[in-house]
Amino acid sequence: MGYGYEYNMDEGDKENMDDRKTTVGSINPAMSERVTRVMPTEQVRSAPEESHMAGKGDSRQMVGLLVTYSINPSGELYPVREGKNFIGSGKVSSDASHRDCDVLISQDERISGEHALILCRHGVYEIIDQTSSNGTFLDNAMLPANQSRELKNYAEIRAGSTVFTFIKIKAPEGTGQAISAPEKEEQPTGPSDTTDRSKTWIP
Repeated sequence: MGYGYEYNMDEGDKENMDDRKTTVGSINPAMSERVTRVMPTEQVRSAPEESHMAGKGDSRQMVGLLVTYSINPSGELYPVREGKNFIGSGKVSSDASHRDCDVLISQDERISGEHALILCRHGVYEIIDQTSSNGTFLDNAMLPANQSRELKNYAEIRAGSTVFTFIKIKAPEGTGQAISAPEKEEQPTGPSDTTDRSKTWIP
């Protein structure tokens, strides 16, 4: 035997039910006042032309460094490698490939496209002005155009408005040689020739 139950909603109950309905896409007034704010982040300084990466992938041995604080107060490093290292703001016009200078300082308007050359051969370091418009200075002395001068450790070089300190690097002995793994010693599988033959060997 079942019991039937019937409830008739009056108009007040219907209004209450309508108030509880959720409409898709509706905006809650309390939520509309919430604003998403972007947290301030420190602005990352982009490297000027990433000039210190100009020699990336160069297989020549690194034999020195040029350090400058003229471009960035924190300092910038430029590798100096065995052979020719051109300093300038553009292409190497004396090179058939017209490649970028090894030390590319494009933001210095006083540096010529091909300003100076650092030449490193068999432990001898030289610097040569490439007939630049504003000259190359070595320890405050202006270099004659197209004449080489010895480049000593911690020498100061000025090209345009950029001042460098040159630091020599001596590569460790044996650099560039592949290191072979030590040969694995064979473990004895039986008595050696020096074993006392009077004793019985048990494997």
